[in-house]
Amino acid sequence: MEEWHKYNEGKLHAPQVSGVLPIIGHLHLLCRPTNPYGLVFMIRFGLFPTLVLRNHEIVKECLTTNDQVLATCPGSNAEKYLDYDHTGFGFAPHEPFWRKMHKFTMVQLLSTHKLARLNHVRVSEVTALIKDSYSFCKKKEQTILMCGSLKLNMILRLVTGKRYFSDAEGEDDKEANLVMKYSYETWVNEHLVNRAKAGPNDDQDFIDVMLSTMQDDIMCGH
Repeated sequence: MEEWHKYNEGKLHAPQVSGVLPIIGHLHLLCRPTNPYGLVFMIRFGLFPTLVLRNHEIVKECLTTNDQVLATCPGSNAEKYLDYDHTGFGFAPHEPFWRKMHKFTMVQLLSTHKLARLNHVRVSEVTALIKDSYSFCKKKEQTILMCGSLKLNMILRLVTGKRYFSDAEGEDDKEANLVMKYSYETWVNEHLVNRAKAGPNDDQDFIDVMLSTMQDDIMCGH
């Protein structure tokens, strides 16, 4: 708390509404039809300070002229140590690295061509789930577990080429379970070994695409 106060000391902040309550913050004041605090003010949604803008011109300026400034969230130690020093896609600052990563993701993972190319993965997983639904019912498994296994298998096959859950009658992939518990670097190392032996193939998953891109280009110093 002392470090937080030192960090915020001397900074210019928007005026904050009085009457904050523990836990719920200013939520009880949002039902008021009029606002005496002006066009820009601070309230708290629970424990979190929130800037409120009540003018469409100010909002437009924030989303156009100053969008790059406001797109970056304040850094934290959690992001530094748990998110590989602010390099995760969801928490990286709005800098050249993030912009290049965003372009790479939209082209190589979420583009129409790439989604169509890997459509067989989604089709095969849905087909497998339909075939296994009877076995799941005999085991009296919850439907939410079936949907969860479908989503996780799709994601892992698109990214790594592996399945986390096997069919209902078989055993789960022990290697995939082990990797999920310990280090994602195991997947990367395995792909590097396979590429050294056989070379890149046409049916590439996301890790293969990233490795190919890194050979041709440096991601802004990373």
